[in-house]
Amino acid sequence: MSVLWHDLGVCYYHLMKVVEGHSVKLMAGKCVESLKQALMLDPSNHSHWNVLGVITAHPGRSSAMCSLVICHKFICLSYHVE
Repeated sequence: MSVLWHDLGVCYYHLMKVVEGHSVKLMAGKCVESLKQALMLDPSNHSHWNVLGVITAHPGRSSAMCSLVICHKFICLSYHVE
């Protein structure tokens, strides 16, 4: 099931690269939310972490600090789950 959330996040990521304006942030948010779901279901899957890193580093995201907070939160979550 986590793979479905992962794939949805990747689809949002690719869509984010072709839209403009406010839609970029909207797609980025949906991408991150999809990847959060994937990570909650399977926190040991490295592919989920890789895509989350790519999207949080993307210039379409609002700030670098937001990216760090998201990554830190889910790294902590993965340690608690395992």
